[in-house]
Amino acid sequence: MSSLPDLGGTVACVTGASGGVGRGIALRFAAAGAAVAVHHR
Repeated sequence: MSSLPDLGGTVACVTGASGGVGRGIALRFAAAGAAVAVHHR
């Protein structure tokens, strides 16, 4: 997967983040510097 741009100063809201694809997306956004709000069932 290509690298994400610097997401510092942004907020990402990820639904379905308890596992699978949603969890992976939340982790990638956090690694790129975003503040991440997650939600699951």
